Amino acid sequence: MGDNTTVGYHTYLFASDSITIGANCLIAPFVYLVDSDHSIARDELINRQPNQTSPIVIGNDVWIGTGAKILKGVTIGDGAVVAAGALVKDDVAPYTIVGGIPAKKISERT
Repeated sequence: MGDNTTVGYHTYLFASDSITIGANCLIAPFVYLVDSDHSIARDELINRQPNQTSPIVIGNDVWIGTGAKILKGVTIGDGAVVAAGALVKDDVAPYTIVGGIPAKKISERT
């Protein structure tokens, strides 16, 4: 985690692989970052299937709003903003503002 980064209360970081967070970020309360999910193949019992992992990378000067969820394999570019309640399953370009379920581009920082 980089310098001057703030993480709000009740934020969860589940790092089976890795979660990297840059400097000068604001991570609001109740944010959920998880770098893994569970396999769901039909031909094997669900509790015998492995987790699949992929790192999460959050750049510098990023703001993640309350209750946002960041899923495995996502990279959030420098200066990006993730709206409250967003579900981020794809990469976010630098200085882009995203929101919604799933998260989509809303605008760019000016």
